[in-house]
Amino acid sequence: MIETIKFKQEEVYDRLKADILAGRLKEAAQLPKEVDLARSLGVARGTLRNVLDMLENDGLIVRLRSKGTFVKPRNQGTETRKILILLDTINQSDITWPSNYIIPGIENEAGKLGMKTEVCPLHFVSGMDIDAGVSFLQKADIYGAVIFGGRFTGNEPYIRMLRKLGKPVVMAHAYPGDYRTTGFASIRTDLLDSWRTGIRYLKSKGHQCIATINAKVFRGYEEDTEGYYRFLEKEGICNPDLIKIVKYDYANIKNTLTGFMKLGETPTAVLCYSDFYAMHLLQAAKELGIKVPDDLAVMGYCGFPGGAYLDPPLSTVDFHYFRIGETVVRIFDKAHEWFAIEGVSAPDIVFPYEIVERKSTLTKRLEGAFL
Repeated sequence: MIETIKFKQEEVYDRLKADILAGRLKEAAQLPKEVDLARSLGVARGTLRNVLDMLENDGLIVRLRSKGTFVKPRNQGTETRKILILLDTINQSDITWPSNYIIPGIENEAGKLGMKTEVCPLHFVSGMDIDAGVSFLQKADIYGAVIFGGRFTGNEPYIRMLRKLGKPVVMAHAYPGDYRTTGFASIRTDLLDSWRTGIRYLKSKGHQCIATINAKVFRGYEEDTEGYYRFLEKEGICNPDLIKIVKYDYANIKNTLTGFMKLGETPTAVLCYSDFYAMHLLQAAKELGIKVPDDLAVMGYCGFPGGAYLDPPLSTVDFHYFRIGETVVRIFDKAHEWFAIEGVSAPDIVFPYEIVERKSTLTKRLEGAFL
């Protein structure tokens, strides 16, 4: 019961805060009387009073004795906050880049909370010396910065520049260790666990002969190739002929599938390095007369938003990129609780992933039931 009340309180707080910051509740507007506002929001007056206390502490409302509760004018401490997105624009045209799918979430949540977003080419800033870059960013009057990429040493010039700037920074697509080397807030996905979960999902569908198509490295095993083979061996599916490193190119992916089909024991399922590899594999299967999912289950990884519209719709390990973007903004919104506060660390969030099952893996294999 207490947890339910607390959840409702946070829900109402988030709603009213978003309405104020987005301008849906106008500056200097008077809120309804407590009894009426509580009724319209479906909460008890005690819960509403707790919410109003929180909003007052945030500097978003002012309560005047005998007059009521008002939205605080922005010239009294609620200026618009600007988030700078430092983006590798040279590669942004590549549809496989996660930033393409994280940024819409950033922009959506920023709009809800009355923040602004602005994109700046990363190469423009990283080409400056550190002091010049700090001066440029100070003049830009930003609240904080978002960066992508990862596996930072901490000595990269633009990382040092951002540290010297002294503003909140969130790494929106980080890797283990980036949090320690940079000191910035981070959001990352557990690649090791999510890739293993993808394999085990296919096993749960009865597949005993599973191929994996990888890029230059194995997901979660970037520096431990032998560990990847040990994992597959433990799962009982370690056939070296079915473990391929393939350049992201349609012809290469089609040739790989053709090679699989010439083996004595052909795979019944393929887990692909990304949804984009899987898209090429689906097309290749169609051209080769391989029925998906009856002859071959195809599974992606990462969660391309268009996967549901492929033929057949693509199953995937979904990282929830849009929600990651929304969370980036919420981290900035709570920066006053963690940034530059002694005894409080910057958030290092391992974001939850999800197996999304669609038609491309729906067929269940029963061979194992007879062995």
